[in-house]
Amino acid sequence: PELKAGQTKRYVIGEGEPTQVPGVTVGLKPGEQADFVVAGTPFTSYVVKEGIARPYCYPVYGPGGAEVTNLGPSDHVHHKSMYIAQGDVNGCDNWSELEGHASTINREVHVTAEGPVFGEIVSISDWVSAKGQNILQEITAIRVYNTPDNRRIMDWDITWFAAYGGVFFGDTKEAGTIAVRVAESMEVRNGGTFRNSYGGINDDECWGKRAEWVDYYGPVTSGVAGITLMDHPENLRFPTYWHVRGYGLFTANQWGIHDFTGDWSQRGDFALEGGDAL
Repeated sequence: PELKAGQTKRYVIGEGEPTQVPGVTVGLKPGEQADFVVAGTPFTSYVVKEGIARPYCYPVYGPGGAEVTNLGPSDHVHHKSMYIAQGDVNGCDNWSELEGHASTINREVHVTAEGPVFGEIVSISDWVSAKGQNILQEITAIRVYNTPDNRRIMDWDITWFAAYGGVFFGDTKEAGTIAVRVAESMEVRNGGTFRNSYGGINDDECWGKRAEWVDYYGPVTSGVAGITLMDHPENLRFPTYWHVRGYGLFTANQWGIHDFTGDWSQRGDFALEGGDAL
């Protein structure tokens, strides 16, 4: 972290005692949460406790220890910080927390790596209808890298497996393959801004538009912080559409194409045959 742009530094491997480099550790509390700590500093917790609608990461700390996400604000209580959700899967609503909503029920969390480069967990969950029927299996790996205090990097690798028969994802804007609700102080009304990879700014130029990434930033207690979501080039419908709003919702959404385009002939539906995975 001390190197400036353009500088180089040479290292020589030799004999002697190895230097202990602070890395990423993951404290697992079975049935409750997995806590990511980067070089001794808490970063985020992946929460899976009983009674929640679906797993989420909270809190999420940015530079200076400021919280950069919002958990269940009063205007949208289902916006749980950082999470995975979809509003129309086999006709079930696994996005909201309205009466009759589906849920994501965690079955297992495993710590698969800790060390000087990254820490990682793998979470195995079932999407379940309000009537208790299994819809699909979700396997999510979350990797957190060992970075300087002024930045954090996470990879989310999400697999939806049609383990219980065919799965139909419906066209809806009420979805976020990865969804974030930014901290209230970062909302546009409070001085925040979001931009996409094509230079679009805020709702009029980013909502429902396709882009490789979107950066949402604004004031926090330690200054200005931002969250950038980047779509992987191998993902379905890259570059993804974005359901991102000035009031703080921030999602990568490949599904709601008719809402985003205003054209009902353009559809974001997607079907998985039993045994297939996305």
